[in-house]
Amino acid sequence: MMAALKESLAGPGFVILNAIRVINIIVFLDLIAASVVMLIKISLLTSFFFFEAVSHVVAVGVSIFLIVSELPVYRGYFDKNWPLLGQDSGFITLAVPMLMLGVGVLGDLNTKATSQDALGLAFWRIVLSAGILAMIMSVVNVAASFVFADSDLGVSARHVRVYGAVAPQKVMTRSSSQRTFQLSVKKEETLPTYSPQGTLRRQMSMRQNTRFPLKISSPVDPINLNDAASSKYSRDSAGVTIPDISHHPAMHAAQPDNPPTTTNLPALTRYSLKSLFIFFAPIIIPRAINYYRTFRVSLATRPAPRPLPQDATRALNVFFFTITLCLCLSLPFNPHAPHQSIFTLTHSRLSTSTDTIFARLARLRPNETLTPADTLLKSHFSAAAARSLYLRFGPDAITNCLFCSLDSPSSYAFYYIPFHVLVPHLLHLAVIGLVTSAAFAGLDASKWRSVFTMAAIGFALVDAYVMLTYEPLKFASAAVRAGVAVPPSSYYQIGMLRPLAFAVFDGLCALLVYLSATRRYFFSPPSRAEQVDQLVSNSLSALAGTTSKLHAVSVARNAVVRDKVLKDRDDAYWRTVVAMNIDNPAFKGGNGGVAGDGNGNGMAPPTSIWEEEEVIRAMSRAMAGQGGMDLAKLGVDAAEYVNGITAGLEGNQ
Repeated sequence: MMAALKESLAGPGFVILNAIRVINIIVFLDLIAASVVMLIKISLLTSFFFFEAVSHVVAVGVSIFLIVSELPVYRGYFDKNWPLLGQDSGFITLAVPMLMLGVGVLGDLNTKATSQDALGLAFWRIVLSAGILAMIMSVVNVAASFVFADSDLGVSARHVRVYGAVAPQKVMTRSSSQRTFQLSVKKEETLPTYSPQGTLRRQMSMRQNTRFPLKISSPVDPINLNDAASSKYSRDSAGVTIPDISHHPAMHAAQPDNPPTTTNLPALTRYSLKSLFIFFAPIIIPRAINYYRTFRVSLATRPAPRPLPQDATRALNVFFFTITLCLCLSLPFNPHAPHQSIFTLTHSRLSTSTDTIFARLARLRPNETLTPADTLLKSHFSAAAARSLYLRFGPDAITNCLFCSLDSPSSYAFYYIPFHVLVPHLLHLAVIGLVTSAAFAGLDASKWRSVFTMAAIGFALVDAYVMLTYEPLKFASAAVRAGVAVPPSSYYQIGMLRPLAFAVFDGLCALLVYLSATRRYFFSPPSRAEQVDQLVSNSLSALAGTTSKLHAVSVARNAVVRDKVLKDRDDAYWRTVVAMNIDNPAFKGGNGGVAGDGNGNGMAPPTSIWEEEEVIRAMSRAMAGQGGMDLAKLGVDAAEYVNGITAGLEGNQ
């Protein structure tokens, strides 16, 4: 099904990939413009500006070189000297430097000299668009390398971009012509000489051991002098059958039924390493130096460590629970662990017959009887392809998948991956979202939200890709493929390693949260906007506290005025204050009665709502318990309120 799908994409892929080629060239031109802008606006504060300028020049050179590699020129040069950019390779080698150039361009914006105000809005947008487009198109190129390629036929995405729908036929024709050329070369030109010195010694030894001279007769049939048996490498071929060259390994090296093994793959030569180094060294080395300097500066300017905040403690507690749970799930004796392969349980090999395997398995079952699941698995276990799929996806996919067939192995992956791979990763993403939520874990953990989420998504994609493409028998030892050793089961191994990987992942996340929350590492001082927000928040909190205190004073004053004993004490206090300030001109009048001298000369107290007849009757009923009010609860609430507003007053007395 996947081969048919890729064959159907070959025609539209010609248009799509050529459109991507045009966009790639535009992106590299944008990167060149951004590097030139950064080169013009470079800061001359230190003497190291030269190296920054060199990095921009190198970025321009790499971009120009990659533009040339995308153009339909110098194809032979790239195929011979830069095979990673040749037609037989995909776009991954193009996407990786594009991604690194985009990240580097965006990283250059993290200085005052390259801010929006310093560069200007137009130039700043050029640099920003170059970085964003480079990162997006790098992902698109990687996806196109896998979508439009067919590894079974040896068709790469670049083949589809050049030949379109006839790419498989073109590639197979070219491969067959290369094989024909290799087989048509003279034998003396193609046979390698492994040890010439040993061969010479062997010939000299044979000459010395010869006790009589040899005479070679002329051909029996002098007419057929050009026969193959008369060549200088042939002897008398009477009765000898010439082998059929169709059985030669070279005729079957690239056939789909004979996939290349690790011994047939080309080795990573020194020239390939040199090509990779030339590509990535000018980009990686300056960035590594800058990151190292930034790390040293951050260590030198970090504040003193602080205790772990309460919000970060909640996040670390969740991480501790998930790590413990995942470690328990990674143990082989837990009840939720995947079942071991029946090959491992019965110590059977791939060549062992089905009846023998399940007869051994029956001895391990209760009452030496196969379970219904074992019987159902036995009915699907006769074909060799079913055994290979069982080692990849386990018994559940073999016995319970209704739409799967042995003719389409990928259908078993579509059944296995959603429930056994994606569901655990979705639960893991939910945990990551919880522990990086600002409302739950605070700002120290929330700043890692994007990093942890992208890492978790990448982990899920790698896991799904491994389960989709990994075949344990291809990478097994020769003893397993020969039917001598017990075959490994990838579904069991990966099923046990997945919770362990979750535990390691969460452990690293917990360590990063702890280091940043305690300000040991990864501390960045707050920006101006954050400082303003913090100042406004503190001011609002202070105003709210002041308002609450004023309201408490008003309530306390009301309680004092309404109580006779407290009112008398309050009046006595103010009489004392007046007596102590008698020298104050404000109190030297004849209006002393206003202050309440007790002689009846003061003004009549104003009428209060509390003195009205209806209010008095309602309060009397409430105090008597007739108003449906819980006086005990009201007393508790009042006590809590008083304790709250008078907190800290005891130490000021």
